[in-house]
Amino acid sequence: MPSSSSSSTNNNNPKKCIYLDYNGTTPIDKRVLETMMPYFTHHFGNPSSGHYYGLAPKEAVARARSSILSLLYDTKKEEELEKLHNGIIFTGCGTEADNLAIHLALQANPTTTSKPHIVTSNVEHPAITQYLQSLESQGVISVSYVPVNKEGIVPAQDMIQAIQPNTILVTLMLANNESGALQPIQQVSQYCQTQNILFHTDAAQAVGKVSVSFTTTDDDNSSYSSSFSIGENNAVVTTQGIGNAIDMMTIVGHKIGAPKGIACLYIAPNCFTNKKKVLPKHYMLLGGGQEYGKRAGTENVPYIVGLGTAADLLMQQTTLEEGGEVVPQWQKNAKHMYALKSRLYSNLVQALGSDIVRDNGPSSPCHKLPNTLSVGFRNVQSGDLLRNIEMDVACSAGSACHASGGALS
Repeated sequence: MPSSSSSSTNNNNPKKCIYLDYNGTTPIDKRVLETMMPYFTHHFGNPSSGHYYGLAPKEAVARARSSILSLLYDTKKEEELEKLHNGIIFTGCGTEADNLAIHLALQANPTTTSKPHIVTSNVEHPAITQYLQSLESQGVISVSYVPVNKEGIVPAQDMIQAIQPNTILVTLMLANNESGALQPIQQVSQYCQTQNILFHTDAAQAVGKVSVSFTTTDDDNSSYSSSFSIGENNAVVTTQGIGNAIDMMTIVGHKIGAPKGIACLYIAPNCFTNKKKVLPKHYMLLGGGQEYGKRAGTENVPYIVGLGTAADLLMQQTTLEEGGEVVPQWQKNAKHMYALKSRLYSNLVQALGSDIVRDNGPSSPCHKLPNTLSVGFRNVQSGDLLRNIEMDVACSAGSACHASGGALS
């Protein structure tokens, strides 16, 4: 356990503590902060105002919608993205976006003859599980929690088999923040499409690390095989998307260099009517007509601008060192993250021995996030280890969203 003098020194100089908890949160990118600042000061107007001071904020919010949509529709032009603007609902956090997705599924299925049923996995974020459990306890819905396998991946066929005649929603995270496991959302969402069942994915941990493009490929419809194929010494990034059957997706700002307190829910065009559902009329926050009448409350313009800028930075074109290929910045970042993760694991094994260090999660790098390393140490309790290194290395034994409750997910 570090001494009190050691703790005091590190508190005064946080650079001495190595930060390895980017799945918990990321620092705000300096370029993001720079674009936000004018909307705290000069462009302070309300975007709903019809006068001069509302114009710049309104335009900034619109640009942010296009920026976020470019992550999903990476081949569409600006004028095409503008037609999809009403599919982005800005929220105060990922929890609100996840809750909203479930709320909308219920609103879209008001006339089910039996209690509505929802399918999810047993490793979802508390924003999903606790809201579902609350609705269950009130007798509003029934839920099937499908378990993951030993690698932390929920088999697609198990999710599909859990669907019942009264299933109204399947919600499955794209990437797990603890194990790094990528879930088979492409196959599950495509099946839901054939059954007119709404599909939602929480992509908070995936954006900026793997492709979230709706571009489809013909080579793999059985699972989400990440955007990586592994070369001899490095991770080679490909451009595989996640399919075009996603109805709703959660995106969170503070996971990609934007500030805490901003997120959004993407809703696919006509997803409710195309699946023969009722168009939702009663959203969670009622009041003014902001967010196309879907989320009342004056828009948090500086933070929305920050989220849009973070998306722009991920999609900014850059050149890979090897071969000179031009790719989006997120792909270059992902290669770098994978290299760092591999080096850290290699150093741990070299220092402690392969019989002491265990790599958790998926065995194939193609089925896990490029930045996430989950390891176990033989005969070492994670809580004891973290207490001994907490002032020197910032890492976690589980989701930050579980930590305040004293339990791991």
